Amino acid sequence: MVPYRAMLDVPHEVVEHVSWLIYARRCELNSRWRKLGCFRQALLVLVHLRKNETLAQAAAGFGVSTATAGRYVSETVDLLAERAPSLHEALRELPPEGFVILDGTLITTDRIAADEPYYSQKHRHHDLPEHYQQYNRNHARLRAPGERAFARLKQWQILRKARCSTNRIGRTVAAVHAIEIAWRSG
Repeated sequence: MVPYRAMLDVPHEVVEHVSWLIYARRCELNSRWRKLGCFRQALLVLVHLRKNETLAQAAAGFGVSTATAGRYVSETVDLLAERAPSLHEALRELPPEGFVILDGTLITTDRIAADEPYYSQKHRHHDLPEHYQQYNRNHARLRAPGERAFARLKQWQILRKARCSTNRIGRTVAAVHAIEIAWRSG
């Protein structure tokens, strides 16, 4: 593989935020020297999450082994996931007039052997009577702000096709959510 320089569509402040979290964790653990500094580790993880580059591709681009890149990604995803609000915390912060929209996004993975085949059968198309179609149009107007938030999450390529263990997808989504919160809170 040949490494190349590329742009990542994430603000510099987000990379700095993640790198400070990594720095704090390293200090907390009294961690020894690492191949990459905190900023470069944060950048490697964000490249992996945002662009869904394989660990081998990200490792080659940053001059580390695939195993090291995997450890960096796992460590940082766990660190970020710890900071994502739980469902209960998010509901407690909801204003009294607020409402919740849950998304049923299916995240494809190449780890089908890890799971039993499961299909919820919710992705079917149905012909609906006109009064249901009008109801759905009205309901869609109310859901639009939440749908925009889900669309932002889906811009993270790692959520399009996960290469990680199916047991790690929830932590990865939580990590991306924590990054988005930092990004939006500025």
